[in-house]
Order: sequence, then structure tokens, then C-alpha cells
Amino acid sequence: MLVHRGRRLQLSLLRPRGGESRPVILARAVQQLAQDPGLSDVEVLVAAASPVVTEDAATALDGLMTTSLTFSNGIAQALLEVWKARRAQPALLAQPQEQWRDGRSSASRRFQGYNPGSIPFEADALVADPTLLRRLKAAALDAAARKKWDSFD
Repeated sequence: MLVHRGRRLQLSLLRPRGGESRPVILARAVQQLAQDPGLSDVEVLVAAASPVVTEDAATALDGLMTTSLTFSNGIAQALLEVWKARRAQPALLAQPQEQWRDGRSSASRRFQGYNPGSIPFEADALVADPTLLRRLKAAALDAAARKKWDSFD
């Protein structure tokens, strides 16, 4: 928007402090968000009855945050239920071969860094959460299953 259009109008409403009946001596600026930010100011002023959301921007943003969190939590809960069901019955959802059309990825950028060799990689020991072993086995990366990788479709 800032490249192709002029800066958006900043519309604010001056609200009196202390009630509507007193003369406005002290006021606060109530910022309001654009009702349709995808349109230019001119398009909004031509077509819309109100160019702004008719509430304080803080109220709108708090509502958006609440809605986003509720949505994210709902999705996370549904994914957790699917994960638990799949974990209890691994064959519940077959992995389609199309998911791995080209087989194992061999592409690598081999980024060497900006000062290669300044800190060598030494893997004498591995300290990890106990679930790592289960993950490695599930990925067929344990010693017994690793040789099968060359025969996977």
C-alpha cells in the first residue's frame, strides 16, 4: 500500500473526558481501524457508509486476538486428538506413496557458514529427551532399520 498508494487517512474521533454533557476541554483521540483495508481511501469514501470499524481500535484488536487464539487452540486440540488416535493405531491412516513421489530427498545446499572449521563438530555423546529414541526408531534411523532406507519406495 505504501508503494502504490498515498498514506492511508488516519481517522480519529475526539471523545470528551468525563462524559458527553461537559464542554470538551480535555479529550482523547479514539483510533478507529479501516473497515476495508484492501480498498484505497477514495474507493472507501465513494462506496462505503462508514470508512472505519465503528469501535475503538483496541477493542477491535483485542477481539481479533481472542478470535485468533480461540481458532488456534481449536485447531491444536483437533490435531492433538488426531495425533493421539494415530499414535494408538498407527495403521489408522496409511501414508500415500504419492507423498514421497521423488523418494528420499538428496538435495542439499551444504551451507558451510562464514568461518568454516572454527568450531568442529564432535558428536562423542548425545543428551536428549527419551522420546528422541522413539522418534529415531519411527523414522527407521536405528541401526537395525537404517539399511532399509535404500530399498524404500
